[in-house]
Amino acid sequence: MVGIDAAFPGGKPLRVMQLVGMTIGFLGIVMLVWPDLTEHPASLSSVMIGIVAVQIACIGWAVASSFSKRHTHSSDVIGAATLQMLAGGSLMTLVATLRGEWSQLSFNMATSAALAYLAVLGSVVAFVSYSYALKHLPISVVSLYTYVNPVIAVALGALLLHEPFGLLQIGAAAVIVIGMLIVQPSKQPEGEVS
Repeated sequence: MVGIDAAFPGGKPLRVMQLVGMTIGFLGIVMLVWPDLTEHPASLSSVMIGIVAVQIACIGWAVASSFSKRHTHSSDVIGAATLQMLAGGSLMTLVATLRGEWSQLSFNMATSAALAYLAVLGSVVAFVSYSYALKHLPISVVSLYTYVNPVIAVALGALLLHEPFGLLQIGAAAVIVIGMLIVQPSKQPEGEVS
């Protein structure tokens, strides 16, 4: 995200410490997911297809975030986030309809609770918070969520689903935090952004 932002006209060049911090944080993410990558070598090609697809999506997200930071002038963060979510939801509904997925739609207590959680916390709260942060913070700080999310997911998996949480996960989280602290811009006088 920071690299793509730097490539935009007027983008801030990457500092060496940002590159170091991002590399350390990325190594922490690799540590976190390494057991999943090596546990089933036979399905590694399927996993790699998923990883590549997610990376392509991340590149699109980074380009859109950098574009939005430069070109969104609305002071109504909630309104802007609402329009973006409505556009995304409409497109997903259209694709689902074209693929004939309505017949697969069913609800039970677990799926209803998951849908409510994702609609309120995963979409409204998270996306509005992200839009607000993107408007008021440097992109290098905003992009740190990509390092925090996997740690939270692993912690929630351990708490709610009794997934493994041991020294490897603690070490990976520590490496990620170190990377995040290095990426943080140094304090500057009011009005300046690193």
